[in-house]
Amino acid sequence: MVENRDPTIITSLISFIDDCSPICTRATNDLITKIRDAAYEAKDVLKSLIATHFLHKYGSYKHERFQKFPRSLEEVIKNIESVAKEVKGFQKDGSGLHERVISTIAGSLGSASRGSKSMVALDNDLETRILEQLVGGRKALDIVSIVGMGAVGKTTLASILFHSQLIKETFDIRGWVTIPQTYNAQEIVLAILKEIGVPLDGQKNGEQHLYQSLYGRKYSILLDDVWITQALDDIKKYFPGNENNSRIVLTTRQSELASYTNSCGSSHEMKLLNDNSSWRLLCKEIFLHKDCPPDLVEIGKVIAIRCQGLPLAISVIAGHLRKESMSKEYWKYVAENLNSVLKTVDDLIIEILSLSYDYLPHHLKAFFLYIGLFPRQYEGIKVASMIKLWVAEGFVKPSVSNCVEMVAMEYLKDLTNRNLIFVRLYDSFEAPRFCVIHDLLKDVCTKEAQKEKFCCVMKNRRFDTFFIEQSNNQRRLIIDPITREGDENNDSESDDDLTDLLIHLMKLLQVLVQMIRIGRITMFRSMIVIQRTTIFRNMIVIKIGSMIVI
Repeated sequence: MVENRDPTIITSLISFIDDCSPICTRATNDLITKIRDAAYEAKDVLKSLIATHFLHKYGSYKHERFQKFPRSLEEVIKNIESVAKEVKGFQKDGSGLHERVISTIAGSLGSASRGSKSMVALDNDLETRILEQLVGGRKALDIVSIVGMGAVGKTTLASILFHSQLIKETFDIRGWVTIPQTYNAQEIVLAILKEIGVPLDGQKNGEQHLYQSLYGRKYSILLDDVWITQALDDIKKYFPGNENNSRIVLTTRQSELASYTNSCGSSHEMKLLNDNSSWRLLCKEIFLHKDCPPDLVEIGKVIAIRCQGLPLAISVIAGHLRKESMSKEYWKYVAENLNSVLKTVDDLIIEILSLSYDYLPHHLKAFFLYIGLFPRQYEGIKVASMIKLWVAEGFVKPSVSNCVEMVAMEYLKDLTNRNLIFVRLYDSFEAPRFCVIHDLLKDVCTKEAQKEKFCCVMKNRRFDTFFIEQSNNQRRLIIDPITREGDENNDSESDDDLTDLLIHLMKLLQVLVQMIRIGRITMFRSMIVIQRTTIFRNMIVIKIGSMIVI
């Protein structure tokens, strides 16, 4: 019976998730997935009862569903108890909790700096400002931060500065170390000692040896890809001040961390390239010091613009074009299928960007994934509409001091500080009005959403087979039957588009009926939203497992 169940099970599972580090072991992630699936199942059963009782008049069918409810609830409770027992055993064992996961993708000097110097030479002003701060400025130990989204070229810029002749001549000691997302302070200290060529004295601990090795010397230490302030605090104490213009340089994706260093240094933001800089970089990467053939200029500019200012994407696509046919037809194909070509040529970009998602706190992941569900558009996502959807979905936890809209705005600010989304337009009160997400980050959203059973996005009219094969167990379905890659800036809508949308909507409904009949959808309480504006184009959102009224 339900009355005899342990009431602390749910709170213990919530505490387990809250205590988990964003970067977890595979075993921990498996447990989180089981907790999530059990919660979804419980939510579906409860909402099915509510919907049956209050919203429908099914007669005998309704009675039949009420008879099945106690049995369904009992199965859900048993499943939750089984997961709770597994979590308790996992915590007692403790081995999985303390297993360290070291990320080697971000910050790898060989991979991250493979872009040529032309990648960052386009922003000579930024390079000059940082150099001036490194070799001049105050005598006290200074922290110089380079901040920006993943793959924007932070490590490449840091590499150029680190290996410049001026830096080599200015500092007695130079060292470079990458800070993994899950780190150990002692191992970082040992890595720095190895990097600066100082053998570890067996009579001294690493921290003491590092401090003494740097004491009285003019040094520059580069900490690449720092994720949290705690990592900086844990190792900064081993760097002596010296009052001789010594410097710590760090790269980070977290604007908040860069602001944290402002008390003892300064931060420099690396922004996405504008259209002209993107085109110049593409030309330099493909043709070196030669000019682009006149017949390729127009389509080449389209390719550069569709990279959306991300230097690593431009560098990768340039490397591909350099090896392929220099024909206008092939360049047009690349322009129309840019993201597909990028993922085929090199999946490193997606891996680098995925690290930003991996490190998100668990409560922020749903918000980020939901942003990725919006179709590509030029003007951006209307913040007010997005927040209403967040609230309607139940993502926003109520606060005693703030209304749910204010809490949601704080979550949006957090995602902005992590350089995952960007505010395109503010209103007259300096509040975000429209925000945008880079197309490659949107691809990360799509991939992670399907893996997490958060949502499945269907495109290219493959409703029959795709729907049945890919949508099983997904919580939401996004139908994007018309928008094609490269069409996001086209605001015109024809009668043929409307006819196309209606035809595919009817086809979709036929497939839904078929899936209900064969038992692939056991419960269907759905929300269908068709947005017909130049902002949202033709977007159909279907939510399975619950009902939302907007």
